[in-house]
Amino acid sequence: MSRATDAGPRPTLGAPVTRLRRSRSEPRITEHPARRTCSRHAGLAALLAGDHDSARRIVASLGKPGSRGWTALDPGSLLSSHATAVGLARRDGDQGALVTRWRAAQETLAAAPAELDGVSAVGELWLAAARLREIDRVARLVRESAELLRRHPDATGETATFHWYGVQAAILAGRPTAMIPHATALRAAVADPDPAVRADAGVLVDAARAWVRLLRGEVDADEVSGCARRLGEIGQRWAGARLAGEAALRAPVADAVALARVATALSTNAHRTGIAARVHNNEVYEM
Repeated sequence: MSRATDAGPRPTLGAPVTRLRRSRSEPRITEHPARRTCSRHAGLAALLAGDHDSARRIVASLGKPGSRGWTALDPGSLLSSHATAVGLARRDGDQGALVTRWRAAQETLAAAPAELDGVSAVGELWLAAARLREIDRVARLVRESAELLRRHPDATGETATFHWYGVQAAILAGRPTAMIPHATALRAAVADPDPAVRADAGVLVDAARAWVRLLRGEVDADEVSGCARRLGEIGQRWAGARLAGEAALRAPVADAVALARVATALSTNAHRTGIAARVHNNEVYEM
């Protein structure tokens, strides 16, 4: 029996479509996600907005995994907190911390139900699994999340979020062909009746296309810079910085400098994420 649930309110949180409306009648929300998201996802909202310092404080306030601060959380909050901890380690490029936090999340990952307001948490853990080549460990939750979204065709923002994570996971896993169904779903979202969904989905489609071209060795500095900035405008500063940073490593020197500046500008915590340093040192950039 599937453990997917429809419990909880429709989320206002969602990477990358952080500005999507909760319903077709509500005004577009533009304030910081951490201020408009229920407390169970505050850390993840801060992480996705690029406010890594706030995300760290929220995770640190829980104590060590397994302590009372963690065990007192409901399943959705627990999954979100693990996703935040794992996501911070991945963005920091700290392999040791990533492995430690990933292992700490395994019991929760195995038991957590799929929920509409948990799509971003699943996505962050999905990317960690791809990075560590342990996709099987998140496969059940990814599958149940996809099934839940199919039962909720009105959840267009959450669906776009899910498929954007799918695109990134395929890139991380070195499986470009696995990106196709997710990219196709994002293209379908561009035709959504909601103009907010259409606009943000269009940004994601363009970003996915830019990634495909980068993987082929094709660098269009203007295209990448535009895509990266637009990702930042919809709340995905880290994704934009990552795209620009990767392009900088593959571009001619003149373009690389400009792209590195875009990457650094988009990264709230550039000194921690190491984007500027990696570009400067011509190191291989990792998601």
